[in-house]
This record gives sequence, structure tokens and C-alpha cells, in this order.
Amino acid sequence: MDEKYDVIVLGTGLTECILSGLMSIEKKKVLHMDRNKYYGGASTSLSPLEELFEKFGVKANLSKYGRTREWNVDLIPKFLMANGKLVSLLVHTGVTRYLDFQSIAGSYVFHKGKIHKVPSNETEALATSLVGFFEKRRLAHMLKWAVDVEENVPSTWTSVYSPPTDIRKDSITYAFNKFGIDENTQVGDTSARRDWPVSKFIHAIVYKTFKLMTSLDNSSIYLARFLPLPLPSFVMHSTWRSRTYLVL
Repeated sequence: MDEKYDVIVLGTGLTECILSGLMSIEKKKVLHMDRNKYYGGASTSLSPLEELFEKFGVKANLSKYGRTREWNVDLIPKFLMANGKLVSLLVHTGVTRYLDFQSIAGSYVFHKGKIHKVPSNETEALATSLVGFFEKRRLAHMLKWAVDVEENVPSTWTSVYSPPTDIRKDSITYAFNKFGIDENTQVGDTSARRDWPVSKFIHAIVYKTFKLMTSLDNSSIYLARFLPLPLPSFVMHSTWRSRTYLVL
């Protein structure tokens, strides 16, 4: 193994792998090390099941859990937006060589004592009981209006924000009230942003959400595995124009 490196990276968590990948792309010679026998750091997925119990110092009869190698336990959740910036960054740095992704089957919420699937397409949106029939129509009208809004073309928004109101200074709450959107429909990620000017709200929430939902039926993907299997004590691989050495 070479003795001179431009950079030494300790730990193989997602942050360290991204930094290592970026430096490799910049033709730096990188030594990447980890004291554990698995990659991933705090964001790893442990398999077989023995590794999970060993990590937390728990003794148990594992035979009742079936075949332990069929278990793959995440230490932290790993949901990503399918067309988001983080995915693009991971692809750019080459970290995806050590990651497995899969499209999630769906997202669910607990509402009024029941578990409901969050709609991810038009058919599911029409069928869901999360929002009442008339509420769906009101919400659809508001979303259609929001998508058509152009900040520098007042004619696209003055039907709702007539003077002296202005989407560049007034909040989205006015639009919710104007379209008669129920309080329960407004909760969630948007609740912390109700005081934003409408133009900022629409760009951050509506535009980006529609963009992210174009790549998959469900807009989220799951980081299924982060090198969960034990690897040899020394692994070396070549990147495009530079070299990175991974040492365990």
C-alpha cells in the first residue's frame, strides 16, 4: 500500500464518503479508513442480526428470529426524495457504488385512529378518505391556481390576491382561506411555512414537489443498504482519474 496520500478520511459514514468521493473526483489521492468491520458509521444497516445485538451489548436467543442473515436493520431512517439534490450529489461523487436504493411502496399516516396511505397519484387522490370529496375539489382548485402562478405576471394571481394584497408580501394563509381549505388539510410540512410570502411558499413547496414527483409514482426512495455485509480487511478500488483506498 502507498505511504503518501493527499487526504486521509476517518470513518465511512455518508458524510465522509461524500467528501472522499469529491476529493477523488478532484484527482486527490485519498486514504479512507474505518475502525469498524462494516461501512456506514451511524447510518449503516447491520446484518446479520448478531451484529445488531453485539453492537448494543444485548444477549438473547436469536434462534426465535429465524435466519439471522435475512435481517438488515437500519440504525437510522434513510428516506430520500427520488429526484432530490442529495441523490444527484451521491451519483456525482460515486458513493452510489456502495449504496443500494429501492422505490418505497408507499407513505402512510395515522389519522383518526386509522392508518391511511398518502396518495401518490391521481387515482389514489380521488379514492383516499383523508380528505373529503368537496375538500378535494377545493384543494385541487387551489393547487391548479398555484401551479399557474407567475410572480411577475399579476394576471395569474390577482384573482385570489387582488390589490392591495400581493403574493410577494402576503402569506399563503390568505389563499387557504380564499379557497376554503380546511385546517386539517393545511397541517404537515406546510404548517411551519404559513407566514412565508406566497411567492416563496409556491416555489419552495408546490414547484419542487411537482418536480420531484415526476420521476416515480412515489416521490421517495429508500437507501436500502449501506454496505451491510462484512468485507475483506483491505479493499482497494480505482476511481475515474484518481485512487481511493479503503482500509478496515
